[in-house]
Amino acid sequence: MLRRLRFRPIGWTVAFGTLAAMAATMVVAAPGGAQTAEKEYVKTFEIECVLAPGLLNRLGKVTVVARATGPASLTPGEEYTLHNATSTITTPKEWGEVLSGLGATEARGYVRAFDVVASNSTPTTFNAAKGLHETEWVNGLPYKTPVKKEALSFTAPTGSTFSFAPYVAGSSGNAALTVSTAAGFRKAASGSGYEATGEGIESSTVGYNEAGEEVVSESKVACTAPAGVVLGEIPIETTSSSSSSSTTTTTTTTTTTTSSSSSSTTTTTTTSSEEVFKAKFTNWSLSGSMTVKKLGQSINLPEGCTFNGQATIPGELEGNTSCPPFSGSVKILGFLSTNLGLKFVESEPVHAHISKEANGELHFKGTARDNIEITSVSLFGLNLSMSCKTAEPVTFPLETTAPASALLTGATFSGKANLPHVQCGGIFGGIFGSLFTILMSGPENPFTFTIAPPKS
Repeated sequence: MLRRLRFRPIGWTVAFGTLAAMAATMVVAAPGGAQTAEKEYVKTFEIECVLAPGLLNRLGKVTVVARATGPASLTPGEEYTLHNATSTITTPKEWGEVLSGLGATEARGYVRAFDVVASNSTPTTFNAAKGLHETEWVNGLPYKTPVKKEALSFTAPTGSTFSFAPYVAGSSGNAALTVSTAAGFRKAASGSGYEATGEGIESSTVGYNEAGEEVVSESKVACTAPAGVVLGEIPIETTSSSSSSSTTTTTTTTTTTTSSSSSSTTTTTTTSSEEVFKAKFTNWSLSGSMTVKKLGQSINLPEGCTFNGQATIPGELEGNTSCPPFSGSVKILGFLSTNLGLKFVESEPVHAHISKEANGELHFKGTARDNIEITSVSLFGLNLSMSCKTAEPVTFPLETTAPASALLTGATFSGKANLPHVQCGGIFGGIFGSLFTILMSGPENPFTFTIAPPKS
């Protein structure tokens, strides 16, 4: 039975690494100390992967180019090691868009598990992502790559190579090394999205912004390789001298690899059985409107409103809203056109709890609290400066259920809010405060707010 492959990320795509370079090289010692001829093995293949199964559920094809050097032939019982191995990995374009949309400019991660199945050699299954004796790269093969709204392409391990095995050749035939076909993901039981199996090929990714801050937490990438991906076949030559060579053990002379403990990337291990996803929202656009029930008219938020915050899923969301001063046109008594100078001023940060539904969707429930200020009134051609605002912050109840893709595309919240009475300063403050209270204050004022990724 194939040993499971684990491919976990370092500690949000983005991102993503996928696969550990496979083909490999082998240095073997022949009788009398002579070294056998070597050759380079190169294999290009595709695997099917899911970015953040159970949450983002981004399915796509990942291309892997595995490259390594190995012996051109073997003798029965000979021990050999694959070395100087690397793999170049290219992800779907959408994955780069996902990480970039969440504010990442760099992705770092690890290829955690990549099982290679050997025929006519032992051991039969080996996690090449851990390297030589499965101790060379303790955390897996590290990688890092810039993030843009395009396909991500990188090499694992970044800036180095790795070795894996050792293997012992069989008595005859070809020693073939094949990528395991164990399934890394499957359809979720809920019927929506995917779930990781804990087998197959596993990697992970973390997204960082230009300041080096983590904006997308460690996200799993689960992959399944197709059948028949042979990384290399090495003939086992049976000769009269084979019996003497079978007792010869080779010494690996890999000097180009670097211990994974010295890698600049770090990893966070999650012991919870439930995957936790963290993301930051940088300069997301905020749009929307509120209908003043008494007037039967809507006031739209201006261009340039933003939302900045962070979320843990499942867990808490917290953020801040900001809007520039703007104007809104309303009709008093249904015919008297009036232009109001307005401000929406945050009273306290937005708070919400995010939970996962049985069908995989996300449920958001929280509040936003803002003071509404009236700074001027234009009426009969006159523009009067005002100093008015709601007597207390307006509480907007925020609740919606949306697919997890809302983390990438945005979300809309609708509800109804109570408008408190209005207070105004100045000589005529009492008069205008009473007027605005009569015209605008009261319960059941419908609103709709939408947050979405920045367009640029």
